[in-house]
Amino acid sequence: GSISDYSEVINLNPKYENAFFYRAYAKYEIQDYEGAIADYSEVINLNPKYENAFFNRALAKDEIQDYEGSISDYSEVINLNPKYEKAFFYRSKARDNIGNISGAIDDLNVSLDLESNQDKFHDIDSLIYLYFKISDYKNIPFLIKLQKENTKNNLSNQSAKEVVIKEAIIKYNKGKLSTVTGEKLKAVNYLESSIKELKSLENNERIQILNDLIKSQLVWAYIDIKDYQKAKQIIKRRSLDGQLALAFIYIIEGNSLKSEKIIKR
Repeated sequence: GSISDYSEVINLNPKYENAFFYRAYAKYEIQDYEGAIADYSEVINLNPKYENAFFNRALAKDEIQDYEGSISDYSEVINLNPKYEKAFFYRSKARDNIGNISGAIDDLNVSLDLESNQDKFHDIDSLIYLYFKISDYKNIPFLIKLQKENTKNNLSNQSAKEVVIKEAIIKYNKGKLSTVTGEKLKAVNYLESSIKELKSLENNERIQILNDLIKSQLVWAYIDIKDYQKAKQIIKRRSLDGQLALAFIYIIEGNSLKSEKIIKR
């Protein structure tokens, strides 16, 4: 395989940095993250300014949840190339994982400000997620509008399926925002419409995860408008959020025994 081929090259020339780089990449692909980190470290020892080696090593460190280590590597990439947009994006995720929300927001704002040909939709969505996380809603309407404009401006560069997914995400964000601002019926309408968008697509793991996320929010939206029957219909046994919502419904309906059984399950 490719790993053994690269190893043979390294045996012949232990200073061939690209052999270490591509062997590291091959190891990453088979989820040998520790091995990939070791090889990327060899590349960096040979060439301390190899920004992609730092970036890829950071990705591998993320996989083993060494977020402090990955943040250090992303920061080095940024020192070497202050316009390396993806380094800001992924450092924001690592910072979020260690609870540095303000740092994560700063990184995403820099990423959005950098001029590039990259589609900014997921940067914007990550920023919306972080603002929801800290209950800071004032910037979210503008960001949702930005998502809509971004999708429209990139129509020629994406598949019809990707456009549908983005439209579903936008409606999900609108529904979630409507929930926290007290516009209960509007929240239900947006979330139902979001699920309807996804029904037109062939199901896969990504669609399923998104669908479950939207339905989880929709359960609480139905509870808000006291439509407990619809909330019950979409709750899935495997969903913790759904089970908690179901327990809450039973409490409202005065069935404390059923609620207790769910909580203790």
